[in-house]
Amino acid sequence: MKFLKDLSRGLIRGNPKRTQEDITVRMPYFQLETFITVNTISILFKYPLALLPSGRYKLAVVLVCVLLFAVTIALCITIWRYKNLAEEKDELQLQYNSITLDSAQLETNFNAMTVERDELLKNLSEQESHDMKTIKQHAVDVTLDPDTAASSLILSAAGKQVKHGDTRQNLPDTPKRFIKYGIVLGREGFSSGKFYYEVQVKGKTGWSIGVARKGQLYLNPKYGLWTIVLTNGTYKAAADSPVPLSLKGTLQRVGVFVDYDAGLVSFYDADCWDLIYSFTNVSLTEKIYPYFSPDTNEGGRYKLAVVLVCILLLAITITILKTNDLQLRCKSLLEEKDQLQHQYNNITADNALLEERNAFLIHHESQLETNFNAVTAERDELQRRLGEIESHHIKQHAVDVILDPDTAALSLILSADGKQVTTGDTRQNRPDNPKRFNNFSNVLGREGFSSGKFYYEVQVKGKTRWTIGVAKESVDRKGQLYLSPRYGLWTIWLRNGTYVAHADPFVPLSLKGTLQTVGVFVDYDAGLVSFYEAYCWDHIYSFTNVSFTEKIYPFFSPNLNKEGKNSAPLIISPVHGCPIK
Repeated sequence: MKFLKDLSRGLIRGNPKRTQEDITVRMPYFQLETFITVNTISILFKYPLALLPSGRYKLAVVLVCVLLFAVTIALCITIWRYKNLAEEKDELQLQYNSITLDSAQLETNFNAMTVERDELLKNLSEQESHDMKTIKQHAVDVTLDPDTAASSLILSAAGKQVKHGDTRQNLPDTPKRFIKYGIVLGREGFSSGKFYYEVQVKGKTGWSIGVARKGQLYLNPKYGLWTIVLTNGTYKAAADSPVPLSLKGTLQRVGVFVDYDAGLVSFYDADCWDLIYSFTNVSLTEKIYPYFSPDTNEGGRYKLAVVLVCILLLAITITILKTNDLQLRCKSLLEEKDQLQHQYNNITADNALLEERNAFLIHHESQLETNFNAVTAERDELQRRLGEIESHHIKQHAVDVILDPDTAALSLILSADGKQVTTGDTRQNRPDNPKRFNNFSNVLGREGFSSGKFYYEVQVKGKTRWTIGVAKESVDRKGQLYLSPRYGLWTIWLRNGTYVAHADPFVPLSLKGTLQTVGVFVDYDAGLVSFYEAYCWDHIYSFTNVSFTEKIYPFFSPNLNKEGKNSAPLIISPVHGCPIK
């Protein structure tokens, strides 16, 4: 009992009133365990003699002490391992987060490279298409020359086909005929310019095609022959040193293009327009002719035998393989299969997750679209209501505008009621006065305004050119007139199908449709001149912060008739109320 009391006293020494529960609540887990362990060990070594009572229980007490010591050591080890495991877990979590970020970055880079590749392929395809059209403009009609054909060749009657015969033909010998080789040239030669032709080689296992000069021929540019060759299943360019050609597939049609002056001989796959090979910097000094050699038939004569020999050798090779090697191969294949299956399962899981995310995004996008449409409809309704309120407020300041004939240019025709104006074909006979415009087809309203607000509407339906707005009283009426606020004019116009506000500088206007009726509103005291589409009450443009210092007048210009295309008049329309719904 004394041991237990000492143990308890040691654990809570420093404050006898504190209990074990207080220590548990107030200390972190690993600090509490360390505290208990250290104090327990100190007590065990502080009271060694007290733990060994005399008598028959001495051995039992010793065993109990040893057991407690072992438990304490085990507890310390457990705490240490717990701390290490927690640190390893945090490190693994950091590595996982880093790998996730790298994966996202790689996916982003891959998508960007894919877009760039597609753009490059598109540009390349467009360039190749352009090159093909350019080259094919130089196509020529090539006909085989029977006087040059070797006696082993058979030509079609039209001179468009040639093949190698099994026996030599009985043909007259001529200086132009090839004797040793199965060659034939085109009938027409070329000594300048560009030309292009195509040759079908489908189904053949040996041939050579190109251009040549007349004379003794060897498959080499040094001897006047620029060709490509198919032999033993291999395509080559017959350059000074033969050049093996790497092609995407078997050639069916070959295009030959020659630029004599540039020293260029190029070969193309005519089906997909891939460049096969080009001889460049060729020095051409005499006529060259299209060159053809269908090769002999011996390549196809022993084809079956070669195939049978290959099959036999393959069977012998399979028989010689050792059983152990087969087993190892099978084991390797099974391991690869397991790896592929594991990768497939991972991809399937990732795909399912992506599909789930995609479905969520689609649903979210649909919801956003629904909300957007609702907000858009609400916005449109508010704009409509605001337009009605604004229209009702502005139209309360409507004034009755009548055109002033004393300001009208001599080319203008005004109606009797002063509500319409158009441009005539001849100048009118009117007395001159200081108020009249002399050089331009302009007219002002009769009444001017030096305060307050006013509004009027002008019908421009059917017109292709016009100018509408307000002008200050002192605007220049005899000399050059500039449509600018600096010269006392605040206007908009229509020219060549384009609407423009004459600010400094000019402002092109983007409208929903063609204007039919224009409303002009002026707040003199606030320095505001605004233009509206009077029918649907769309705002067109506003001049703001205008400093008015004198009277201003409504300004109109129907512009020239343009041979009757602009003969419709400008009409000052009655302003109708716009009741608020």
